Formats: sequence, C-alpha cells, structure tokens
Amino acid sequence: MAAFESHKLSDRSDLQVNLANGNLVIHGQDLSIRGYDAGNSLTALAEPGGSISGSACGSNPCSSFQYNNNGQRTKSTFPGGATLNIGYDNAGNETSVVGKSSSSAVLTSFS
Repeated sequence: MAAFESHKLSDRSDLQVNLANGNLVIHGQDLSIRGYDAGNSLTALAEPGGSISGSACGSNPCSSFQYNNNGQRTKSTFPGGATLNIGYDNAGNETSVVGKSSSSAVLTSFS
C-alpha cells in the first residue's frame, strides 16, 4: 500500500504526495502556480499563496524540481521534505529511482 503525505492548501483544496512514486494529486478548485526555466522545464510548483521560488517556499506547501542538461527531471522535492531522485545513463535511459521521506528513510528504490 502506498504511503501519502497530505497538505491542506486552502479551505477548498488539498495536495497529496504519493511517497512511493512521487505523484502529486491536487484535490479542489484552487489553481497552482508553476515556474519554468529558459528551456521551458518546470522548476517550481507553488500552491495559492505560496512562493514560486525553487529554494524557499516560506510556510506554504511547495514542490521544486531539478533537471539535467538533457532536460530530464533528476530530483523532485515535495512539501514536507520527501524527495524523489532519478538517475540516467549516458544514453538517457532511467537507471535508478530513489524515494525518501523527509527524515531520509528510503521509501522506494530500484536500480
């Protein structure tokens, strides 16, 4: 059974993070704000009232993303501190995925 982190965003919405696979599920009617870099890769996701900064989100739920030079997502950091790291070989094939809780306990891993 998958473990979830749940974050209340407003009185009309909440965000769930599937810690096993990093999927985000937003329930409700509020819109999110997304930040993109010059290559049009998603670099930050903030919920209403949150910061768009990839490094600091204040007290509001925020997710941030890192990419390699090929535009492949290498790291996702979710509200509450859970992370998902993805490794690739030189051909761009996914070689590893490691999901960790905010306390750095490994929740899921393959390589």
